[in-house]
Amino acid sequence: MKKASAQGLLESTFSPSLFSHFFHTITTLKSHALNPSTRVRMRKIFSKDSGTLFVARLMLGLLYALGFCAWLYVFVLVAGFFTLDSSLLAQALSALLMSALVLVSFSIWLLVPRAIIGYFGFFAGLLLFYWIGLSFRFSVAPYLLGFVCVGIGLIYAALFYLGLYFTSKLYRIASLFVLGVFAPFSFDWFVPKAWLAYSVFGVGDLAFVGIMCALALGLYRGGARKIRILGSVAILLVCIDWQGVESMASAHSQARAQITPLARDIAIMQSAIPQDLKWEQSTIDSVLVGIASAIDSAVAESKQMIILPETILPFVLNDELSFQKQVLATLLAKSRDITIVLGAFSAQGAQVHNSTYVFSNSSLQILHKVILAPFGEKIPLPDFLAKPLYKLFFGIEDGLQAAKDPQDFSALGRIWRNAICYEGTSKAIYTDAPKYLVMISNNAWFYPSIEPFLQRVLLKYYARLQGTTIVHSANYSSSIIITPFVDDIGAVRILSYKE
Repeated sequence: MKKASAQGLLESTFSPSLFSHFFHTITTLKSHALNPSTRVRMRKIFSKDSGTLFVARLMLGLLYALGFCAWLYVFVLVAGFFTLDSSLLAQALSALLMSALVLVSFSIWLLVPRAIIGYFGFFAGLLLFYWIGLSFRFSVAPYLLGFVCVGIGLIYAALFYLGLYFTSKLYRIASLFVLGVFAPFSFDWFVPKAWLAYSVFGVGDLAFVGIMCALALGLYRGGARKIRILGSVAILLVCIDWQGVESMASAHSQARAQITPLARDIAIMQSAIPQDLKWEQSTIDSVLVGIASAIDSAVAESKQMIILPETILPFVLNDELSFQKQVLATLLAKSRDITIVLGAFSAQGAQVHNSTYVFSNSSLQILHKVILAPFGEKIPLPDFLAKPLYKLFFGIEDGLQAAKDPQDFSALGRIWRNAICYEGTSKAIYTDAPKYLVMISNNAWFYPSIEPFLQRVLLKYYARLQGTTIVHSANYSSSIIITPFVDDIGAVRILSYKE
């Protein structure tokens, strides 16, 4: 009898009519689209405890999470259209698509049933940040990859449970805003406002709150439906970045005016050096040959600056060993003709830094990373807990050291803020709203994954928010110039090396 009852409940749960109503709810973004009988059936599904109901909730949590994160996976497909090389039509359609998907994502946050918020949070955390675990492939404990991924899902299940505990839309608007500011373990890549970076909407706090309020108004179940819809649309129109739309419609004139001189004067290198081969001497020797060749080619083309990725030289470059001294001497000599920016480690006494080396006119400036990647470069725990973990998981005594304040250098008649990978996506590095920023990254830790695309979205967000033009050179992802406008421009210079 129980078996037949469970089977009947399962059939009821996944009946075509129920999912037809459910699909109508999601596509129309109106929770009242469910008729009374369907609401009763849904209530039964989420109020009883059984293995069947667990699976139903799990699957619904996954479906909601897929809708919540769809904007990022679609961005992977359309990212190439947000460049000066794309047609205005392709760019406009891509921006509208991203806008619609982000609205769907925010609406799902407001609508997700309380009974599945834990499952929803778990899968959303995985879909957005599963790639963090991939870095453990290159540690002394690669078996932790799966545990890390599950741990990420559980952390976001807990955070989303708190953020969605009440069904009040005002509460959920506030909670999503707070979660976008809160950085668990110093990890600040969950920034819902940033999801608007490639949309037609503004990226400020007011635009975000306005969009959420507009959606809440449109999704409200009360009367005066037409008035509510008109009010919702009116608020959304106010939240559009009309200046950016005008820039798009004027044939990218603003972006071209700022990007073209940089693209003409700077050689932005892109590399594809596997992380597991990075430290081998044969790889280092080949990379050095490729760097020298790239510099010579840039000089021959009258470039004024060349930028290479983070830790392109994976050793302490300012060491007193003869090999390092020879490399430094070669780069200093070549800097008479061009400014060279590249990533390597540096040492100050017993302290080791992840650094940017700037060679110019036979002189050297070393700028250190300020914001270290949590767990990858610095375990954000007290020393008595962190030091044993360094030894256990990474085979080292301590993490890298960080500089105290953001650092700048001068080149091409401009002041450039220095940023190394993770810190380029952190609010603190944009103190004083720098007009220009050079960022170097090594994304081989997470290849292949969606990480470079989420990184680009965050960079675009800060570029638009602070009015900063970002020149980004990366390993194992696209090197690019990101502007405060709709348009970006991709780098086409590939660093050659032999495995």
